[in-house]
Amino acid sequence: MKSRRRRLRIEVWYLIILAAVIVAAVLFALLFRGGNVEPSQTPSPSSLPGESPEPSEEPDLGLYFPYKSDGMWGYKSNTGEVAIEAQFSAALSFSEDGYAFAATEKDGKTVYGIIDSSGTWVVEPLYSSASVFSEGLAAVEYNEKWGYINSAGEFIADPVFTEAGDFSGGLARVEKNGKWGYIDSTGQFKITNQYDYATDFSEGLAFVAKTENGSSKYYLITDSEEVVAAVTIEEAGVFGSGLVPVRTGTDTWVYCNRRGNQAFDATFQAAKSYSEEMAAVKQDGKWGFIDTLGAFAIEPQFSDVSSFSDGYAAACDENGKWGYIDTLGAWAVQPQYDTAGDFSNGYALVSKPLEQGLIDKYGNYKALYVLEAEASTPEPEEGSTTASGTGTVKATSLNIREEPSTDADIVASLNNGTKVEITGESGDWYKIRYSTYEGYVKKEFITLNSQD
Repeated sequence: MKSRRRRLRIEVWYLIILAAVIVAAVLFALLFRGGNVEPSQTPSPSSLPGESPEPSEEPDLGLYFPYKSDGMWGYKSNTGEVAIEAQFSAALSFSEDGYAFAATEKDGKTVYGIIDSSGTWVVEPLYSSASVFSEGLAAVEYNEKWGYINSAGEFIADPVFTEAGDFSGGLARVEKNGKWGYIDSTGQFKITNQYDYATDFSEGLAFVAKTENGSSKYYLITDSEEVVAAVTIEEAGVFGSGLVPVRTGTDTWVYCNRRGNQAFDATFQAAKSYSEEMAAVKQDGKWGFIDTLGAFAIEPQFSDVSSFSDGYAAACDENGKWGYIDTLGAWAVQPQYDTAGDFSNGYALVSKPLEQGLIDKYGNYKALYVLEAEASTPEPEEGSTTASGTGTVKATSLNIREEPSTDADIVASLNNGTKVEITGESGDWYKIRYSTYEGYVKKEFITLNSQD
C-alpha cells in the first residue's frame, strides 16, 4: 500500500514537471518568434497622445524685411508675418542694433527718422535722406548737407559735407569743398580733405588720388595716411583676404596685394572684391570665381554673379534668371528669380515678376509684397530713352539723385556690388530703382547685367 502511494506521488510530480516544461517551451517559442501578436492587439504609436510631436514652426529670429501694402511701407519678419504694419512712405533695412530709418510725409516732403523694432519713432522724422547704419552711425542729409548721427539722433559730425560714405574700419569718406577726406567716429578729420578720389578703408588700407602736375596720381595709404605705394590705376575696389581688384585699363582688371603690387599674372574683363576667400571675375564674357592664388575655383559660366555670403552666391544663367550656387559652383537654389540679393543671417531677398519675396538657404520662398507694374508703354522723359534691365554698382559709393544732374538732391547712396533695376536713361545717366528708392545714377558707375 505504501509502495502504491509512493508511485502515485512520483507520477504526479512527473506530470507537474512535464506541464512546467511544456509551458516553458511555449513561452520560449513565443519569445523566439518575436511574440507574434495580431496587429490589432498592438497599439499604434500615433494613437498615443504626445508620442508624435507636431512639426515645429519656423522660429521668429527678429529679422525684419521691408514690405509694401497699399502704397505704404512696413516690415515683415523672417516667418513672413507682419511685424510692423505698413504706415511709412519709405523703409530702410534694420541694423544689428534693432533700429531702422523710415520716412513719412510732412509739408509735401519726405522726411526720415529712426524707429525701433516695434515701429515706434525713437528719433522724430527730420532728415531729407539717410543711409543705413554702419558701425553704429549713419549719414543723414539735413538742410542740403550731410552729417552723421547715432541711434539716439545725436550728431557726431555736423551736416557740413556734400557727400558722405558709410563707416568702414572706423573711418568714413566725406567730401567737403570739392575734396575727399576721412573722419573718425568722433566726427573729426583723421585724414584731411585733400583728395580728388578716395575709396573706403578696408583691412586698414584705401586708395586715394590727387592732382599733381596736371594729372591724377594714385596712392595706396594706411589709416594713418602713410603711403604704402604709388600705383598706376584708374579705379579700385576694397580689400578682402589681403587682395584688392583694380582697373588698369578700359577692360583690364588685376588684383594687387597689400604692398600695391600685382598679386598674380591673370587679368580679367571685370573683377569684384574677395569675400569668403573667393572673388568673382569676368573672362570671355562669362563670370566665375577665383581663389586667393588667382586660380579658378569655379569656371566662368554665368551671365552675372554676386559675391559669396553665408556660403552662397547669387548667379544668373543664360536665360537671365537668378539662383544661388555653393562654393563648388553647383546650384543650391535653381535659377528662377528676376533678381537675387546676398544672403545675410540665412535669408536673401529675391523677386519674381511683380513680386518681392524672401528665401532661406533651402530655397523655401515667402512672398513679401506685390511690385508695382510699370506702364506697358511709358512715356520717356525729354532726352531720355526706355532702357531696361538690371545693373550692378561698380563704385565704392554711388549716389542716387532725384534728377540726372550732379546738382540734384541725393536720394540715397549705394554700395559697390549693389544690383539695381534700370527703368530708363537720360544722356549719361540711368534711371534706376532700388528697394524703395528711384532716381538717377551716372552710367559710368553701372555695369549692365547680361540678359543673353
